[in-house]
Amino acid sequence: MRNTILLALALTACATQPQQVTTPTNTGAYREPSAPPEVTDWVVLSPTVQTGSMQQLIEVGTTNRPFSQLLLKAVDGEPQIEMLQIQYADDELKQVDVHRKLVAGDGQVIELREKRAIKKITVITDPDSHGSYTIFGT
Repeated sequence: MRNTILLALALTACATQPQQVTTPTNTGAYREPSAPPEVTDWVVLSPTVQTGSMQQLIEVGTTNRPFSQLLLKAVDGEPQIEMLQIQYADDELKQVDVHRKLVAGDGQVIELREKRAIKKITVITDPDSHGSYTIFGT
């Protein structure tokens, strides 16, 4: 009986109390990363496009709205996007190498480094890849 009492006292003494965790104060040197923009924050620039041919031409339109980023988003299959050729409203061309296979639901953000109106986007895909994608802009 005495051993049982000593064991009970020892277990009670060793029982851990909940520890209070303190969070350090943020001094402003570190910022929590912001969540990436949802697709709903982007403007749809193309309908769903099949990768049946090696080159797809996407007419962005006459909105004259400037864009600084593009989002390529795979809708179905695994489209292999090799390159984008962007024609701005002033007919200047910009080539962007992508070289990426996107699986359905996957996306790739492309920083254009300047905010300009886009007239057309030509998408070059791997002719052996199969799938579909869409393009958004912001």
